[in-house]
Amino acid sequence: MRKFRSLRNPISTARTRRGITMIETLVATLIVTVAMLGSVGIFMTVSNLTARVSEDSAAQMLCRRGIEEAKNLGFANLAEGSTTRYYDQNCAGGSTTTSSTDRYRVTTTVSSNLFVDTSVSEKALRTVTVVVSLAPNGAEKGRSVTYLAWGGP
Repeated sequence: MRKFRSLRNPISTARTRRGITMIETLVATLIVTVAMLGSVGIFMTVSNLTARVSEDSAAQMLCRRGIEEAKNLGFANLAEGSTTRYYDQNCAGGSTTTSSTDRYRVTTTVSSNLFVDTSVSEKALRTVTVVVSLAPNGAEKGRSVTYLAWGGP
């Protein structure tokens, strides 16, 4: 009987060694780097969207505030024309003059459709328009319109 001697494959012998090769390390590093770049991209997108939603929410709040102030003044006490107020990023302020900390410009315009002499008629319909824009570049962020009618005796 003849015994067969097994031939050893040098490639399979190399694979049985322990440890990792430089190529394996580079491939693993590349995979981790690509995954991290994707995560950073997602984080930046979410961060930008959060800032935009926060800005839009503040603009809508300032629109509602402007409409409520006009309603609280009442039909007869509301001045005809436009007023502009400036607010910071926290919607605080309300100054009629601009400063370096201003983030929002709120313009309230009141117009009436019927006058008697120089005053607004009790039969008039008054339109109140509030426009919120960014103070630095003027981009409009919100607009709200309401109508006021005489409700007195």
